[in-house]
Amino acid sequence: MIDEDLAVYALQLSTARYMEIRIEKTGGEEVVFVNGMLKESGFYETSGFSLRVIDGGSGFYFSNILTREEIRRGVERAERMARLHRGITGMSEEKAHQARDEITGNFPEIDEKIAFIKNLDSQVTAHQRVFSYADEMTEKLYMNTDGAAIHTSMPKIYLHYLLTVSDGKVEQMHREFGNTGGWEFTEKWRADEYLR
Repeated sequence: MIDEDLAVYALQLSTARYMEIRIEKTGGEEVVFVNGMLKESGFYETSGFSLRVIDGGSGFYFSNILTREEIRRGVERAERMARLHRGITGMSEEKAHQARDEITGNFPEIDEKIAFIKNLDSQVTAHQRVFSYADEMTEKLYMNTDGAAIHTSMPKIYLHYLLTVSDGKVEQMHREFGNTGGWEFTEKWRADEYLR
């Protein structure tokens, strides 16, 4: 979950006429099977933020270090950049909005994901094959000094497989599945039917 206090902290530090902060966090898991063998199983997480300042000129800063100290450094540098680049930079007079958009989707433990791929793999053991599964949850937060605050969270799920058949000639078939949502799509894809 994104710590909204970090965004509020950035906005409170700013002395510029206008400032916005975007924070993004993504985390997910991957499972890869090659010819019946589990080759990769792991998780990842990335995060970062960007700042845009308009105060006569414009300044920008971004970092993948999501701490109060880095945000303070970013605000200082973006404001300094905006002062150095004074010119005709302005903003339209739009209303600020607040919104929260969350797409629901849950993912099981890694063991169930491995079992899902193992089941698909077991249906085509006569061929060379690669199965790759990934899921992720991305959260984004946007806030600005005009009062806008927009928070989104979006789960995504992917499956890809490649089958290679060699009987004098080599033929390959691959399929890709992907959706915005959670584990429920593994049933809706009916991926096993495409393996026959």
